[in-house]
Amino acid sequence: MLSPHKTVLCQYRYDALDRLIDSSPQQTPQLQRFYCKSRLATEIQGTTQHSIIQHGDLLLAQQQREGNERNAHLLATDQQRSVLHTLNANSHSKPITYSPYGHRHPENGWLSLLGFNGERPDPVTGHYLLGNGYRAFNPVLMRFNSSDSWSPFGDGGLNAYAYCAGDPINKYVRKNNSTEGIYRNSRVRNERHKTKTPCTHNPQPSSKCSQPNKPDYQRTKEPKYKYKRHIRNRLQT
Repeated sequence: MLSPHKTVLCQYRYDALDRLIDSSPQQTPQLQRFYCKSRLATEIQGTTQHSIIQHGDLLLAQQQREGNERNAHLLATDQQRSVLHTLNANSHSKPITYSPYGHRHPENGWLSLLGFNGERPDPVTGHYLLGNGYRAFNPVLMRFNSSDSWSPFGDGGLNAYAYCAGDPINKYVRKNNSTEGIYRNSRVRNERHKTKTPCTHNPQPSSKCSQPNKPDYQRTKEPKYKYKRHIRNRLQT
């Protein structure tokens, strides 16, 4: 039973897949969410409809429709899907900045439905409901509101409330738990440390490496052709 001194600000509803599909803020129209696979695609609140145009993991544009009026914004994002710039048809551009943990000042503009790491901030609390509503992340406190179910002895780590193991610059949350952080620059580091030699993928004797301009497939097939030619000559004699 609720205390008489507490006021319900918003009610949340989930579907059978445990995704947030409906929220009812106080004194505002009901807000409905629609997904394409695991990505937010459309949001409807009263007569206002927002649609996200995306290709794979790339955010491209956002369309707002209210009655017969339509307004579209192009979205410029970084590698983590954070929306950094919006541009409408009137060539009015709006830059968006965040803190390392995704906090954005209210005066920084809220033209984009999605924000930090391509996630939708909750309109009531300003928190990011990651995993389509599974866990709420507070960008001001720089931590989750609920503990990680894989902590402390699992992959969640000792700190059950930490976001991206304290490294939001190089990691980001892909799924429900904070342990799903991925290094953005790992591929760049791997490419930088690769050694390009003629015999890297062809385990041939060291004497073969004296011909760097000769393709690997010719070096591997040449002894086979010579052996067949030798047998054919012996059969003819």
